[in-house]
Amino acid sequence: MGLSSALINAGQALEVFSAGMQVAGNNIANSTTPGYVREVLQTAPSPTVAQGNVLIGGGVTATGVRQQINTFLQQQIQNATSDYQGALQQSNVYQQLETTMQALGGSSLSSQLNSFLGNISNVVNQPESTAQRNIAVQAGVQLAQGITSIRSQIDSQRTALDQQVSSLVSQANGLLDNISQLNSQIAAAEHSGQSGSDDGAARSQRYNDLTQLAQIIPIRTAQDNGGQIDVYTGSEHLVDGSGVQHLQTVTGSSHGMTVQNVVIQNSNMPISGSGGQLNGAIAGRDTILGGFVDNLDALTSNLIYQFNNVYSSGQGLHGYSSVTATNSVTSPTAALNAAGLPFTPTNGGFQVQVVNTTTGATQTTSIPVNLSGIGTATSLTSLAASLNSVANLSASISPAGQLTISAASGYQVEFSNDTSGTLASLGINTFFTGSNSSNIGVNAALAADPGLFAAAQGGGPGDGTNAAQLSQINTTPVAGLNGASLSDYYNGTVATISQAAASESALSTGNQGYLNALTNQQAQTSGVSIDAEAVQVMQYQHSYQAAARIISTLDQLFTTLMHL
Repeated sequence: MGLSSALINAGQALEVFSAGMQVAGNNIANSTTPGYVREVLQTAPSPTVAQGNVLIGGGVTATGVRQQINTFLQQQIQNATSDYQGALQQSNVYQQLETTMQALGGSSLSSQLNSFLGNISNVVNQPESTAQRNIAVQAGVQLAQGITSIRSQIDSQRTALDQQVSSLVSQANGLLDNISQLNSQIAAAEHSGQSGSDDGAARSQRYNDLTQLAQIIPIRTAQDNGGQIDVYTGSEHLVDGSGVQHLQTVTGSSHGMTVQNVVIQNSNMPISGSGGQLNGAIAGRDTILGGFVDNLDALTSNLIYQFNNVYSSGQGLHGYSSVTATNSVTSPTAALNAAGLPFTPTNGGFQVQVVNTTTGATQTTSIPVNLSGIGTATSLTSLAASLNSVANLSASISPAGQLTISAASGYQVEFSNDTSGTLASLGINTFFTGSNSSNIGVNAALAADPGLFAAAQGGGPGDGTNAAQLSQINTTPVAGLNGASLSDYYNGTVATISQAAASESALSTGNQGYLNALTNQQAQTSGVSIDAEAVQVMQYQHSYQAAARIISTLDQLFTTLMHL
């Protein structure tokens, strides 16, 4: 029995050492496989055998093959991956925004605004020059185009991010399905934790899927005794054993744009935290770019109104034979301050001058605008009636709610002293059209006839008083911008974005360094070292040779016994 037991022990040893070399060979074969986790053969002494009063060891047995992985470190890596990807996504958005703004280049919005106002200053010096007025008008066209170009690029970037949101949701759901399927596969292969071995290939794939999922959304994982992993984001479970709760997109609105928001399927809760590409894309689309759109709209709408409010009280080299408002009311009978105009007029009034083009005689009439809250409020209908009462002047309202003012043949109409902002609100005798960065433009009538440029304030063709006031609009405090001037507001916006971009870039770099440190630490435990595996193979080889020598010796002993 002693020789037979020794032979059995040696045979078992050969099997174990052969399995060990197979495991080491598999590690070496996968040394360059992304996400592969090193596997180790687990061994234990076989049960002791009693021979009389002597207890003899039963040799060695293989108890399983286990992956070498630190699950706590793995969770840290997933967290760091989400933090890095979220910060990187937002940092990239800031870089695109800074490029779009061209804050340091010659074609920045600030330089275009200064160029426009500089050309208006030239009109002050040469008020009778039609050519100089034309240059100022064209500079205004370029400024408006610059603003709409920036807005268009921002909208395109937001649209691309919105499409990325939908794509990331699809990718995340695919990964969740894979993880659920791998859970079932691992549980079946490992007999729900009873086999003593890990399904290394499936587990490595699952770790890869979890890492990719962590790049998209912040996740937390928990493994049960059967080898299955539950996946959570915040307090919401996404994978529970083999069950899956998907992400889904829902249509919403953000900063004037229709967007896809993301919720968890059953609870309709949003994705928590700020990490991951998905949160980064949403923040980039809504907070970074959407916030910039708000600032750009605030700047543009105040530029339009403040400039037009001054401009509309001025006169050009000649008046209008007919002028139509560029803005419409929702109801002609509603009070002007409640008629849906893009800018709200106030209580006051304005003057109209009807000029005889033959004699130069001018008739000035004050048009009251009652928006005091006392008495009958001025509507577009009543305003038109007041204008119709002026000799040689007529007013009408189109079906679209636009006011047209026309002078009789041989006469022209001009405007002055608007204390109510009604002309600017309606778009009568104005320079800019539109109400925000998406639709700002220059009045088509002015672009066609620069002689209409309102440089004067009652002093005739040689008067540049209104142009002088317009040229200072960039530094005038604006109530709608909390008392900041247009220039200060824009520079403040640029500075805020630059600071936020630098901060997000530093955060991204810091998160990347932390993630790299964790990954290197993981590689020491879970990664494959060719040198270490080669040493392990040599140890198995020597052990295998020793076990084979025992078998050879036992064979000789059995032969001796057979010849006795």
